[in-house]
Amino acid sequence: MKQEIPTPIAIGLIVVVLAVLGFFVYRWVNAPAPTISESEIPRFGTGPGAPPPTPAPAPSAPQGPHASPYRPPAGYGAPAGR
Repeated sequence: MKQEIPTPIAIGLIVVVLAVLGFFVYRWVNAPAPTISESEIPRFGTGPGAPPPTPAPAPSAPQGPHASPYRPPAGYGAPAGR
């Protein structure tokens, strides 16, 4: 037994489904960016028995007018003397 859905009801159902989908797409597109508070960021090594953090050594001043302040670690790159 086959019954047809009347055209106005079918159009109404399609409109409702599209409206609900459009609402969810609109909410997804216009949602605010997720934020993380400072208290949610894990801090490793800062427990009660952890040693205090040591400050980083001061960088050496670059030599020359066009010298880069970046100094690669020792042993980085090609061997010296070639």
